[in-house]
Amino acid sequence: MNIQTEMKIVTQESDESLVERIGLGDKPAFDELYKRYNKQLFSFFMKMLARDREKCEDFLQDIFLRLFEKSNYFDSSRKFKPWFYSVAHNMVKNEYKKLQVRQIISRDADTENVRVNGHNPETTTQEKFFSEKLDLLLMKIDPEKKAAFLLKYKEGFAINEIAEMQGVKEGTIKSRLFYVKKYLSQELAEFKPNA
Repeated sequence: MNIQTEMKIVTQESDESLVERIGLGDKPAFDELYKRYNKQLFSFFMKMLARDREKCEDFLQDIFLRLFEKSNYFDSSRKFKPWFYSVAHNMVKNEYKKLQVRQIISRDADTENVRVNGHNPETTTQEKFFSEKLDLLLMKIDPEKKAAFLLKYKEGFAINEIAEMQGVKEGTIKSRLFYVKKYLSQELAEFKPNA
């Protein structure tokens, strides 16, 4: 089988079968999973870790290294994507515990807010301003609630999958999502069209 045929086969395989192949030392399978998930996970880390690009790059490298070295820990009866995101979520959770990021985020959010408010409104589109304000507000939210919100509305996971990732009941996830949506609705009221 030539390399092009091998690559075509790899791109058509499920995530779960690629993980099994990684366990056998298959580098093309690893490359394919990296291609599928590196941008999504980097975006997730950026939102969860106060846009610290260097730290997010380290986290991304670390999670794929873990996948390569410990792919045998994956339970093939589960779906890969929720499992992989639960690993990412746990990495962030451990980072919050280790560095007490909540205090750092509060200081960073205040500094960032000054910069955002300093933009000339004529050069900033409404959409960009909304996005920046949303990011600032998300930095102020409890990490578990923020993760639930991002996993649901940015990554598209179902409530039951998020509950499994965070190790809580579905009702807890619904409560976290309700809290974040209510908070964001109040804080972003200026962006609602006038009735």
